[in-house]
Amino acid sequence: MNPSPAASPAEESLAAEREDLIRRIDLFEAQVDDVRLNAAVTSLLAVPLTIRQLKVLGIIVAGGGSVTAQRLATILGVSLATVSGIIDRLAENGMVTREENPADHRAFNLVATDEGTAVLRDLMASSNQLRGATLEKLAIADLRALTQGLEALGALALAEGYGRTDPRA
Repeated sequence: MNPSPAASPAEESLAAEREDLIRRIDLFEAQVDDVRLNAAVTSLLAVPLTIRQLKVLGIIVAGGGSVTAQRLATILGVSLATVSGIIDRLAENGMVTREENPADHRAFNLVATDEGTAVLRDLMASSNQLRGATLEKLAIADLRALTQGLEALGALALAEGYGRTDPRA
């Protein structure tokens, strides 16, 4: 087996620069994550729901009206009685409604109200507003460079299959 040829000074310089840029990106992402975390916690504290209620509401919104109490209990790994109590509190607060399940008249489909959906959207929007306000302040040249970099990163992630999950899992 032949040993690989030694890297040229130019190749070593590029490798060192790549390593430094990746380190700087990692550091920057950690700083941005801290800012986003603080914004998310502030928004979360303003929500009039418990974490468990918020989880249930999120599952209901994602389910688009086809989630039953039994399905929630299975997803969360809790009893049907526990889920029923959470649903009752969400319904009392105007976050969800129960609709008759046409396939099973003993079960109800749980549907998020506009208010319930708005609670989740407001939580999501807090991070987007922070990002939007920050991007508005960037110089156009920096915004172009950021766009180019993110497009390249996104294209590579898609080509490599990152983030794809098996929906049957």
